[in-house]
Amino acid sequence: MAYFSNGTEGMGYEQEVCTDCVHHDGGCAVWLAHFLHNYKECNNKASILRILIPQDEQGGNLECAMRWPKREVEP
Repeated sequence: MAYFSNGTEGMGYEQEVCTDCVHHDGGCAVWLAHFLHNYKECNNKASILRILIPQDEQGGNLECAMRWPKREVEP
């Protein structure tokens, strides 16, 4: 599950990964779930949050599993 040591780190992840995703503008359920349940779920090895935003071996946050980049629509 994603871990952000502070709000600035979370905002940086959102800026880097989320802003070009189709789910970002309408309110992302993955981001909301992490925002609401991260503290409670951080020690739960079976938490769905670990699948939605996985971490690498060093504890770095990887790209969201539900990320779907926006595309330009050709006329």
